[in-house]
Amino acid sequence: MNSITFGPISRFSLLVLVALLGAAGLVQADFKAPDPSAAAIGRSGGNLANVSDSSAVAINPARLTELTQNEGQFSAILVDAPTEIRPEVGFKTDSRKDLKPLGSFFVGGPIPDSDFAWGLGLYMPYGMSSIVSEFSHFRYTQAHSTKLTYVNLAPTIAVSLTDKFSVGGSLDFVYSEVEFEQAYPWALVTGFPGLPDGEATLEGDDWTLGGTLGANYDLSDRQRLAFKLRLPTDLDYSGSTELTDIPALLPNPTVTEFGAQIRYPMEIGLGYGIDVTDKLNVGIDIQWIQFSRLETMNINAGVNSPLLTTSVPFNLKDAWHAGIGVAYEFLDGWTLRGGYRFEESPIEDRFLTVSLPGYDQHIVSAGLGYRCEAYFVDLAYSHSFYPTREVSNNVVPSVNGEYDYHFNTFAMTVGFSF
Repeated sequence: MNSITFGPISRFSLLVLVALLGAAGLVQADFKAPDPSAAAIGRSGGNLANVSDSSAVAINPARLTELTQNEGQFSAILVDAPTEIRPEVGFKTDSRKDLKPLGSFFVGGPIPDSDFAWGLGLYMPYGMSSIVSEFSHFRYTQAHSTKLTYVNLAPTIAVSLTDKFSVGGSLDFVYSEVEFEQAYPWALVTGFPGLPDGEATLEGDDWTLGGTLGANYDLSDRQRLAFKLRLPTDLDYSGSTELTDIPALLPNPTVTEFGAQIRYPMEIGLGYGIDVTDKLNVGIDIQWIQFSRLETMNINAGVNSPLLTTSVPFNLKDAWHAGIGVAYEFLDGWTLRGGYRFEESPIEDRFLTVSLPGYDQHIVSAGLGYRCEAYFVDLAYSHSFYPTREVSNNVVPSVNGEYDYHFNTFAMTVGFSF
């Protein structure tokens, strides 16, 4: 078997790439943010054919045709994602600042005297924030801070082509920022012991266009099929690279350019929904996510590239997600929701990083909602169950060890009709 070894500069270069991919969301065992509303989180696993509010902009645009009046909604989502790492060599490390706030806004409704519906959404389908101690065992081989923001503004249109078949689509205006911070071992790089560590900060942003398509077909008055396609996007981040405490013997500038590309996946989803009774509906979703687009990544740091840059394969694999969700109106206007979803991780042990929670997970969720003619309020909670992950063959040996992940999501949505 061929072996791979890394010197200090190569290990740092690998770390930079790993950190950026971790930031890219490879949040929830892959690289997707939680569902964009409390109702969707509470019924996680069964939304594609059952969503019936303005969050359909993100979940399945075709379902906007189910709206009978204009509505808007704001969602506040809080993710608690602590991680405990027990490396084979070194001391235990816990993540820091584990509470991650997210949010979304959706508005939409029918277009009078037509078969069309409209919508607009502002939400975050991907994202990551991971922070560990800057003095941890991983300080030279893993990031102590990685952050990525991916915001999607999505004007949307949907139309009922027949009484049974509707389609919809959004033009997605995407803006994204990435930031990475890492201790830099000048003593190891130069061979001069006693030199103080520096820090490398790489940050950049970019914007692009994407799209989300959806379809809904009513099999009967109580049954329906749904389809969703999120188109892939490529973001070419540009910004600055800053190296601190550069030794006097090196002529390198403190600040240089930064460039990197992250290739976000295509997503395809199929959903089935059934109204078991007038008050109980059930949905089943299956999704395929093309994470294999993230194969290799390059970093450009200008004249400092010889210190930082290399090309590293990540070899992510495509992943399947599947689940079931239920909603039951137990009193007039009051709805209980529940769901289960399995998410396969695209990250193999050899390419696992400290920055991202990469393992198969089982997600259980529950929610409660109240709706009247003028407004609605939804609450939800979900918990992800991860078995302990044991890694022994990582390309960065210091990453080998045991990983315990915890992922809790709390959400509240407030909506109104107009």
